Amino acid sequence: MMSKMRINSFKVNFTTAGSSGAKVDDNKPILTLGTAKLQVDEDTKTGIFLVDKSKLPARPYSSEPEPILVGPEDPTDLQQVIRKVESSECILSNVVKMYNALFTEGHEFEFTEMKAHIDQGILPVVVYTGVMEEYAGAGKSRDVLKVYRRMLNYGISPNSYTYRILIKALADDPDVKFLEDAKKYLMEMMDMALRPDAVAYTAVFKAFARREKVVEGRRFLEEMKRKGFVAEENQVREVLDGRKGRIVKNLFDILFGK
Repeated sequence: MMSKMRINSFKVNFTTAGSSGAKVDDNKPILTLGTAKLQVDEDTKTGIFLVDKSKLPARPYSSEPEPILVGPEDPTDLQQVIRKVESSECILSNVVKMYNALFTEGHEFEFTEMKAHIDQGILPVVVYTGVMEEYAGAGKSRDVLKVYRRMLNYGISPNSYTYRILIKALADDPDVKFLEDAKKYLMEMMDMALRPDAVAYTAVFKAFARREKVVEGRRFLEEMKRKGFVAEENQVREVLDGRKGRIVKNLFDILFGK
């Protein structure tokens, strides 16, 4: 089914036995966790992973969980957050979110690599990015950064979606010092030959715009351009989702001279 039409996005729906009423392709297992199946909505061109929650194990591992050693540089509640993210339901949700982001933003190599390895077991980058996303959702930018550094110390390489979560969390923080970190990781991402998506770079330049730092924002944009960066106006508008006002005006002034 997927070979006959282009899928524009992916999502996951959790159901209970017999409640979905959806037609699924039993010959196309997508994940080895539980009984995830693929349904394609031909009208919206959306690939939907259907997961029967009643058939999911508590955790996607047959062995007992390994102890989580929390060091002085880690968030104090790291154990609890990792255990939450390691549940089968969270793992599946995070796999699909990452899968979707890499696919829809055109990160073809990373998407293909993830697709090739996903049935061999849970990728550590999925767990760590999920933990970062939990802290980002709680507005804990410092803890997002701590988890990112821990991930690197464990030899786990971030992908474009990991950078999106990290950079946006830092850029959205009202403390200006985190904007410097966001800039640093945006440049680091490009140095690794990873292309920032509109969510990541819009968050950074929106932080400049929010602080009326139009000149500084333009200066940073020129640094990025020297590394081959090009902002896409249509994608920025999509991220902004119709928002208007002084901040948006400053943002477009920085990025597009408007």
